[in-house]
Amino acid sequence: DIWALGCVLFELAVLRVPFEASNMDQLVEKITQGPVPQVPFSYSSDLRLLSKELFSRDHRKRPLASDIIRRPVIQKEISRMLQQAQDTESESTSSRPDNEHPGEL
Repeated sequence: DIWALGCVLFELAVLRVPFEASNMDQLVEKITQGPVPQVPFSYSSDLRLLSKELFSRDHRKRPLASDIIRRPVIQKEISRMLQQAQDTESESTSSRPDNEHPGEL
């Protein structure tokens, strides 16, 4: 769910959970009535805006997963990770001896 994605994004960025409480009742109160946690200004405005939208209490105002994945900031990161994976694969393939072929018996 999109709210959970907001929690994961926040925790990865800030290295702490977005809502802390000692019991379930307090946690529900913090989520439904407390201030919405903010990603620090050291992160891009795109990431901060995304986090804010993911934590919208009105589920109709939260972005759809398909909309999130089309955002330029997300597309840029996906491209970076794919390139890194390709570079890693190229390095491991080029360091293999000629007689080794993955997947062949």
